[in-house]
Amino acid sequence: MTGLINTIETLGGLDGPGIRTVFFLQGCPARCTYCHNPEMLPVLRSAEGITSEKQSHKTIYTPKQILDIARKQAPYYGVLGGVTFSGGEPLAQSDFLLATILLLKKNKIHTVVDTSGIIFSPDVLKIADLTILDIKHTDANKFQELVGLPIDNTLRTLEFLQKNNLPFWIRQVIIAGYNSDEDNILKLKSISKGAQKIELLPYHSMAKHKYEKLGLLYPKEIKDPSTELMERLRGLFSDKQSI
Repeated sequence: MTGLINTIETLGGLDGPGIRTVFFLQGCPARCTYCHNPEMLPVLRSAEGITSEKQSHKTIYTPKQILDIARKQAPYYGVLGGVTFSGGEPLAQSDFLLATILLLKKNKIHTVVDTSGIIFSPDVLKIADLTILDIKHTDANKFQELVGLPIDNTLRTLEFLQKNNLPFWIRQVIIAGYNSDEDNILKLKSISKGAQKIELLPYHSMAKHKYEKLGLLYPKEIKDPSTELMERLRGLFSDKQSI
């Protein structure tokens, strides 16, 4: 059992509670207009195992190797911290993820899965200590336009988390003119019953250099939201914890 990892971030403080080791898994079926990690999109699987288009920038790991890294970082975790799996889309490697999380839990290491829900993987959702569900948009047509895939699995993931009383956060990256209207935010609030936290994160154009390096055109129509806009949208969650 192996998985393909693009990047490992130590001492992460933005991807779940406490200090975390964040593993960015390679591969994602979505093609979001504003993708912040375009280098993590492609992945190829062969009969011999996992391969990639640019293997030099990616590494194959076993669950045991992930555990070894987590153990070395464990003194920094404290009570709240642990390991987060992000991407790409971590559930694109759900078998590897399932095996790795089971091993980490056996060793009492807190686990978070940061997912768009675009792949429905109930077995992983059930065992993760926390799921961060990134809902790109609440309108089905606009979701399809923004992501390139239907919203169905994302809503199915949300419903599964809610019905099974599993711990989860809701996250949405705000892009000016795309999902920054109050109707979208109010609907996000209305469907987020049971969420421990709702995060509204401002999109930022820091990934522009990645597009240039990969020879891709950066979407010029994608704009960072203003501080004032973010404050106004977050104000709509005055009766619920949000960031």
